[in-house]
Amino acid sequence: MDTKFVKDVQMAGWSIQAVSEDAVIGKCPSAGCNLHAQLQPGAAIPAVDPGCRRNPIDAKIKTYDDIRRAFRKRRENLLC
Repeated sequence: MDTKFVKDVQMAGWSIQAVSEDAVIGKCPSAGCNLHAQLQPGAAIPAVDPGCRRNPIDAKIKTYDDIRRAFRKRRENLLC
């Protein structure tokens, strides 16, 4: 398997579950989501959450500013 393809799958937001010579099995990393996909080189790699509806509980919070940004993003998404 081409390592660039595996990296591209990760960059699209997927957690890698398995890699074979033919495909990569990716899992959605959102809490409570059981979505799995078999992704093959040469095919389009779908974004895990193209609508940005990902559960905010998945956000990495290390500082007060991280919390402020998460709240702001959530508030802005509710306006759409």
